Amino acid sequence: MGLTRAQLKQRAQQRLTEYLTTHGTKINESLIIWNKEPICVKDICVLSAVIENNVVVFCDYNLETRSYDKSFSRTFKDLDHHDINSIIDELVKYDTWQERKSKNQK
Repeated sequence: MGLTRAQLKQRAQQRLTEYLTTHGTKINESLIIWNKEPICVKDICVLSAVIENNVVVFCDYNLETRSYDKSFSRTFKDLDHHDINSIIDELVKYDTWQERKSKNQK
């Protein structure tokens, strides 16, 4: 018997949160941001994946004002496990490409 959709979504959420925590930039104890490349999230493309107060938000985050347009953002509530896994794949692909690029320049 396979996992339910809810379990698949929870697993994807945990993977993405761990990835952002590990590969994002820690601004302070309550804010981590990954903003290396635009991210396509379901029906929008945004500049950032943010963990703020343990909530993951995909948005165009303004670090100076510590804010974003809530009408142009997505959270896990808006996504299914396929969407979340697609985001993980995008982030990993970009970071892997950047690592290879920096190694080749040495």
